[in-house]
Amino acid sequence: MSQIDAASASGVAGPPKSVVIDTNVILDMFLYTDPRVSALVAALNSGELQWLATRVMREELARVLQYEHLQKRLMAKASAEGASSDEGSASASATALLILGKMDQQAQVLEVAPRASYVCKDVDDQKFIDLAQAHRSMLISKDKAVLSMKNRMARVGVQVMSVYEKTSSREQGQ
Repeated sequence: MSQIDAASASGVAGPPKSVVIDTNVILDMFLYTDPRVSALVAALNSGELQWLATRVMREELARVLQYEHLQKRLMAKASAEGASSDEGSASASATALLILGKMDQQAQVLEVAPRASYVCKDVDDQKFIDLAQAHRSMLISKDKAVLSMKNRMARVGVQVMSVYEKTSSREQGQ
């Protein structure tokens, strides 16, 4: 029996799988509370997955949260959570800080990874590709340019998906 099989049989969990999450999926998790990411949120909360990120990824999330259409959504979320509509942008800022705080609490912040074997057509998404390859992590993204790299990234041990799906290590080629 292999060590992995023995650990599974004994009920001892192995180390968490690592995952890199792109900005739009983070918004789905913490702003939109999209039910399609509930399994991902549960896996992060349980420690089944370890979220990997970089300072640059956090900066991108902070920048994106300032977009006008998201500011309106942040105000609506704050209002739904009991903030008065008179508080306006202060409520949106507080909600944005809560989202950034969740990332700070859950993500392990690493150094920017070296350039991956494959280059994404969207230069803004390369940082996710690089980090995922450097750590042989799952990569969860809604971005078409990233998703189109699924087969290429599988060659370097990275599983790219649009929604978190539990898979066995055998399916991931590990």
